[in-house]
Amino acid sequence: MCSSDLRTHKGRVEQRRFLAEGERTLAEAAAAGWRAELRLQAPGAGPSALSAGRVIEVSLDVLAKITGRENPQPHLGVFAEPDAATRDVAQITGAGAARWLMLEAPRDPGNLGSCIRSADATAAGGIILVGETCDPDRKSTRLNSSHQIISYAVFCLKKK
Repeated sequence: MCSSDLRTHKGRVEQRRFLAEGERTLAEAAAAGWRAELRLQAPGAGPSALSAGRVIEVSLDVLAKITGRENPQPHLGVFAEPDAATRDVAQITGAGAARWLMLEAPRDPGNLGSCIRSADATAAGGIILVGETCDPDRKSTRLNSSHQIISYAVFCLKKK
């Protein structure tokens, strides 16, 4: 696994993993029940709320190369995508949540992120993306959703 490959859609799809950075985002991931396969942290970064299978201390230069940012956050988590079986749309019932956000073919990650914030504001149970959509795990989607996407089950349905 090469963490820097997870910055691209192709890399995330092939490896079935995604990156999340920053202590706030990792704390929200932990609260939502996620467990990181790997957590990278800068020297002196302090403890994280997120448990991980493996924790490695790396320099800020290494974190900058992985994230593609000049000033990276001191905590970075690598998460495995849930099994496809756990994302079967047939599992959606009214008992879990009264409302869901369903979007058809959102193309812009920023717009998708804004819609996810709206889903959060209305206490939606999850998100259903229909058709050809932008990558929900893209960094700009996470940023525009204020990292709320990590709190939701996301189902992607392709049109036939």
